Amino acid sequence: MARQRDPNKGMVVAREAVVVTVGAKPITYEQITVTDRRTGQQVTMDSDRVLDPGSEGIPYAFKQYQRVARSHAAVKTSPGSFIEIDELDDAELELVSS
Repeated sequence: MARQRDPNKGMVVAREAVVVTVGAKPITYEQITVTDRRTGQQVTMDSDRVLDPGSEGIPYAFKQYQRVARSHAAVKTSPGSFIEIDELDDAELELVSS
């Protein structure tokens, strides 16, 4: 006899509607040290020269109670945005979508 497959194994659900951006990095500018002409103190600040242009990343949008694989990059980036399916009560389980 074939074993029943659990469709919720390895899955989590989104707590609420959320957009998770994976792999985004800010722009990095060259740091320079200058003398403040008012105080005479050395000050470090960003210059106009870009060292790393950064990356916008990949946005993923999820509806509330949408099922997502536990291995998905968005789940690894923002684990607090998702909960285990086992933690849901019966009323919430009816709202779960694929």
